[in-house]
Parts: sequence; C-alpha cells; structure tokens
Amino acid sequence: MKKILALVLMSVLILSVFSGCGSGTVQTGSSAVSTVTGPDKITLSGNTAKYSGKGVVINGNVITINAEGEYVLTGKLDDGQVVVNTGETAQSVYLYLENADLTCLTAPAIYILQAKKVHIVLPEGTSNRIVSGTPSDMENFDKNASGGAIYGEDDIDIEGEGSLEILGYINNGITGKDDVQIEGGTISITAANNGIRGSESVTVSGGSITLTCGNDGLKSTSADKEGKGFVQIDGGSLDFTVGGDGISAETELVINGGDISVTTTGDSLLSSCKAIKANNTLTINGGTLRLSSDDNTISSNEAVFITDGQIVSASSSRKGIHADEKIRISGGSVEITAVEEGIQTRGDVEVTGGTIRVSSLEDSIKAGDKGDGTTTPVGTITISGGDIVLFSTGDPMEAKLSILCSGGRVFGTGSPKNAKGADRGSEQAFVAVNLSGKEGDTIRVSGASGEWSEVTTRDYNYIFFSAPELVSGQEYTIEAGNSSITVEAK
Repeated sequence: MKKILALVLMSVLILSVFSGCGSGTVQTGSSAVSTVTGPDKITLSGNTAKYSGKGVVINGNVITINAEGEYVLTGKLDDGQVVVNTGETAQSVYLYLENADLTCLTAPAIYILQAKKVHIVLPEGTSNRIVSGTPSDMENFDKNASGGAIYGEDDIDIEGEGSLEILGYINNGITGKDDVQIEGGTISITAANNGIRGSESVTVSGGSITLTCGNDGLKSTSADKEGKGFVQIDGGSLDFTVGGDGISAETELVINGGDISVTTTGDSLLSSCKAIKANNTLTINGGTLRLSSDDNTISSNEAVFITDGQIVSASSSRKGIHADEKIRISGGSVEITAVEEGIQTRGDVEVTGGTIRVSSLEDSIKAGDKGDGTTTPVGTITISGGDIVLFSTGDPMEAKLSILCSGGRVFGTGSPKNAKGADRGSEQAFVAVNLSGKEGDTIRVSGASGEWSEVTTRDYNYIFFSAPELVSGQEYTIEAGNSSITVEAK
C-alpha cells in the first residue's frame, strides 16, 4: 500500500513540475476519449483556447490531447501548455502547427506525457514558434533545471516543410526521453543548455537546423537499452554554434550524409567541447563536414572509420582526429589543421584510400602507445592507398611499432628529433632526406619515373616521399626552396 501511495505521489509531482504554466489540470489517461479520424483545429488565444471536436480537454491555459489522431494548433498562447497524454495504450498523435505561437513561462510549452509517438508537423508556408521561459532565465541558467521547450517522455518526430523557432530559455530546446527524429522543416533553436537531446537516440534525415546553445548541440545520453544511445545523420543541413560538444553520441555516431557545420566556443581546458564525438565507434560514410573547435574536432573512445565525405577540420588547441583504439580511412576527403596531432590513436592507423591533407604543430599522423611497463607497446601506421600530404613541425608520421607503405602517395615534411620514415619492410619505395626550409616553400621530387610537388605550410628540416611510381635503387632529385639534393630511393 505504501509503494502504491508513493507512486501516486510521484506521478502528481511530475505533472506539477511540467505543468507549471497551467492554471488548469492535466487530463490523465483515464479520461481518454474515442479516437478521432480527421484533423481538428485548436485555436489558441491569449491564455486560453477553443476547440469543438473530440479528444481534447481545455482547462484554463492547459490544453490536453488525450486521444490518438490529427490535431491542428493555430494562434497564440501567451503562457500555457499543450499536453499530450493518450494513457497507457500506445497511440500516435499528429500535431500540425499552423502558424502557432506557444509560450510557457515556467515549463515546457509542449509536454508529451504519454503517447506511442508524437509527430510535430510543419506544413509548407507556415511559421511557428515554441518558447519555454524568458531571456532572463537563460542569463541565470540553472544547470540542474530540467525539461525543454518541447519535452517528451515518448518518441518525438518533427517533419514537414514549414519553419519552427524554438527558444529554450529554461533549459533545452528539445528533450526526448526516448527517440527524437527530425525529417524536415526549417528549424532554429536557441537554448540555455542542450539544443536537441534524445536520451535513447537522435536521427536527422532532412530539414535545416540552425542551433545556438550554451552546452551540447545534439546528443544522445542513454545506453540502457541494447542498440540505443546512437546518433545518426542521413541528410539535411546542420549549422551549430555551441559552448559544449557539437554532436555527441552515448554509443555510436554514424554520419551518412548532410551538410554539417559545427563551431564549438568552449575552452577545452575547462570542459569537453569537441565538434563531433562518440563513446563507441564514430563512422563517416558521406556528407560535407566543416568542424572547428578548441578541443578534438573528431573524437571516439573506440574507433573512427571514414569511408567517404568531405571533411574540413580545424582544432585550435587539440587534435584533428582522435580515437582510443583505431582509425581507418578508406575514402573521402579529409583536410585537417591542428595544434597537436592531426590524426592520433593509441592503436593503429590504416589508410586504404581517400585524400588526406594535414597541417599540424605536432605529429601529422601518430599511432601507438609505449605501454606502462606491464603492457606491450602497440601501434602501426599502414598505408596501402590514398593521396596523403602531411606538413608538421614534429614527425609527418610516427608509430610505436612500424610504418608500412604498400600503396598510395605520401608527401610529408617535418622537424622530427629522430625521423623514421617508412620501415624497410615496406613494399613501396620511398625517399627521405634531411633538408631545411620555410613555410611556403615549393618542394619538388623528380626523377625518371615522374615529378611531384607541394607547397609546405610549416617550417621543416626533413622530407619524406613515397609513391607507386618510385623505383627502389633509382635516383631522385629533391628541391626545397633554394636547396636540392639527389638521393637513392629505398
């Protein structure tokens, strides 16, 4: 009996927290009415609303939808709340926003208490706005506050071709305790904390999202259920300026397409502000990514796989690409500017294809871990394809175990303490010389089998070059600035 009473009290508490705007009472699932089959219009006006169909109860400034079906929201609600609560039976609700303007000063403006899935539809040509709190709430943001301008205990799906402005002054823009999916619409989000938070997953397949927030931009947070905790981006346009991490996945992050621009404004010495990150694997199969961060721009606690896409990455303090276990690049275009290493992992780096350009203050590609005395050193760099240009004030390539080239073109300059070049076990010939020069020099390698040149972006005292056309034992001339030297390919 005590447990039952505790559950009842907890339910009342939850409803009171998220119904803070309402002077009325949220209708619970026990009062659900018969299913509606057509879109009925709910007209918002000031602190109340009008509605003539079934499935809706209006109590003061709280509008409760308690039956599955299609509903149209139009007009302006100054300080109130739209609640979706279809009861214990899983039901789908479609909310069509027809030039709707909803504000709740103390809680979510749209609160999804119970429903199988709520589809928020933005019809073409409509302009809509959803607000939680006031600008002063954002200035005095409490990180322990909860909720969002749109808050859902169940799945949230946003679709359509209209526009939607979300102002999450109290906390987040969109918060979903289950899955959040964005399929369309022109969406602008300003939030004190997170922009879009789907606990179990976030999927973006279309639309245009512009996001500005004080903490993380788009994130998943829970791996409690098997196969959940992921973020997947299949398309759309994303333009994020955030104080924390740009895109963050509790488990896997998969980017298959889309036009993605992420700028993080945080200080990496104080907190995580990575452009994109995953606790498990991070895979980029396509899309255009422009990433700028004071932290690592691409980061995984496991592995990073890049198969395609166009990536431009700039880190002002950390690494371009980091993975704890492995990095594999098999296609696409990757351009990195980094203060630390351009591409770094404590495991192995494997390049089988693609175009890679790195300009870094420390090593351009670094693999491995020396171990701690009880563990064996690990880390190899294996290159079997691709077009790779590496400019560094450290090593172009540095590995704890071995550097093996069996294909692809590698052009690198640096200022290493002990240059290794490629291991003699490499199948592909290479040339390596100690020759000094300045940023902006044109470096040219020429011989009977061809001629190659690049303009370096860093001062250097070492040059490395390997290509399928090089022939072991043949001589090649390397010109750098006003200097030149002839060496034999190994």
